Amino acid sequence: TACRRMVSALEDIVTQDGEMIRIKEKILQTADSDAHVLVYGKTGTGKELIVNAIQKTSRRKDAPFIKQNCASIPSTLLESILFGTTKGSYTGAKDTPGLFELADGGTLFLDEINSMELTAQAKLLRVLEDNCIRRIGAKEEKQVNVRIIAAVNEDPEGCVERNKIREDIFYRLCVLRYDIPELYRRKGDIPLLMEYFRKHYNKKFHKQIMAYSSEVQDIFLAYNWPGNVRELKNVIESAFHNNHTAILTRNDIPNYILSRLAVDTMHAEDVRGLPLHEMLARYEVLLIEDAYRRNGGSLTKTAAELQVSKQNLAYKMKKYNIR
Repeated sequence: TACRRMVSALEDIVTQDGEMIRIKEKILQTADSDAHVLVYGKTGTGKELIVNAIQKTSRRKDAPFIKQNCASIPSTLLESILFGTTKGSYTGAKDTPGLFELADGGTLFLDEINSMELTAQAKLLRVLEDNCIRRIGAKEEKQVNVRIIAAVNEDPEGCVERNKIREDIFYRLCVLRYDIPELYRRKGDIPLLMEYFRKHYNKKFHKQIMAYSSEVQDIFLAYNWPGNVRELKNVIESAFHNNHTAILTRNDIPNYILSRLAVDTMHAEDVRGLPLHEMLARYEVLLIEDAYRRNGGSLTKTAAELQVSKQNLAYKMKKYNIR
């Protein structure tokens, strides 16, 4: 049934977070709407998952769904890609439909619209207002029926203030708006996502990894994930490549995670008022202790990982009384 298909479209959004659940509910509640949509989320939060769910639950789900990242093409080409060209409009130009024509009757997803040149945004506004497009070099206009879903990875109001998004475009697109919280704000989802990606990569890589060690679980919950869900996914994939047992352990986790976590741990302490050299010394101790433990107490391996000589490492460990 249609209802079953709609619920299925939301199943890829793995969450138990209250705000994310409200987003899923709103997608279902507005499934019959043809209003334009603005999705805001930092890089890696899962904007495309939300966009796909909006599309799959909409009444345009069986119509064309065209995607374009505005940051991935030069501004000089963007207009011709969006609106199309006519033969002879410039050297080598052919009669080519633009994305609006290709998406006619369906949906056009414009990712990173905050990267679009303001001149192109002005022409986009015209389409939003009167549903007409004109190919480059053409004299006649064409009527189109396209729903726009736009996504930004920067604060939308800030983009308007900094003149990266036209204010009139912003209000046109903001009829339905979804703000995706960063992963550090929904840490309750981390165990769910860990399990989801464990099953995903077991299937993909034909492995039988059964669990994460308790230490890895603690690390993942303590870390702030600046790259959001995408970073978590990539770290777990990396751990799968490093692991040859049934349990993912600390040794399978990329070193940069542990180093950043050490910095966070240091900042959690009250270091205000300390001289800079003492702050740096505390950080150095954390890094050396972490690397030494990770390398099983091997001075040679620890020195190689930290890219210092064994003699220098031994001196620092004696200086800081690291055992």
